[in-house]
Amino acid sequence: MNIFIDTGAFYALADTSDAHHNAAKDFYASTLGTHRFFTTTFVLVETWLLIRNKLGYRAAQKFFDTIRKGVIALIDVLPPDLEKARAILTEYAD
Repeated sequence: MNIFIDTGAFYALADTSDAHHNAAKDFYASTLGTHRFFTTTFVLVETWLLIRNKLGYRAAQKFFDTIRKGVIALIDVLPPDLEKARAILTEYAD
C-alpha cells in the first residue's frame, strides 16, 4: 500500500511537543516496512521551512537528511500535475 505523507504528518513526527507526535510516531513505526511512503518535492520544501521556522535549522536539516536516506520516495511535481490540480481546484470550491 502507498501512503502519501504531507507536511502536517512530517511536522508531528519532528516536534515532540506536537499534540499528534506520539500517534504519528506509532503509526510510522507500525507501518514502516509494510507500506511505501511517498511525498512531493513541494511538501519537502514546505516542511523544511516549517520545521526551520518552528524548531530551528538543525531540526530542519535532520528532516532533510532523513528524506535523503530514501525511506520516503520523493516525487517531482510536473507542469501537467499542476494543471490537473488547478482543474480540480476550479471544479471543487471546498
